[in-house]
Amino acid sequence: MTFLYIAIDENKKDWERANSEERLMGGVSFMLANNKTSTFVKQYTIQSIPRYMLVGKDGKIISTDAPRPSDPKLKELIDKHLK
Repeated sequence: MTFLYIAIDENKKDWERANSEERLMGGVSFMLANNKTSTFVKQYTIQSIPRYMLVGKDGKIISTDAPRPSDPKLKELIDKHLK
């Protein structure tokens, strides 16, 4: 399993600093350039962060608005799709 972090920061230095400070565990982080015009941001109506999405191992999106990592419902959702 891989955690993917997509930032919508407007400033690259802010994103780099957050990556360094947060030490995002077990994940890959990307910054969307031009997030105000980004097709991804528009398609999934991303208006605030953090936003959690769950993607299956086949690359298909399972949930565009997944529960927070601290929510037990996330484990249920993951378990359901691991079968």
